[in-house]
Amino acid sequence: MGDLWLFKDIDSLFTEMEIHLVQQVANQCAIALRQARLYEAVQAEVRELQRLNQLKDTNPPHLR
Repeated sequence: MGDLWLFKDIDSLFTEMEIHLVQQVANQCAIALRQARLYEAVQAEVRELQRLNQLKDTNPPHLR
């Protein structure tokens, strides 16, 4: 999906709280990306259904 880069002074380590925070941020980013993909898929389906509905409405009655 992507990279998340963290930088800290070479002589210090990340605390447990910092690690937990970054994990939570990464999880939220992954959820947001998945939601965006799902939204795009649903929008594509809506467009296709609208197109089919329009075709239905433009066909003569004997072809419906």
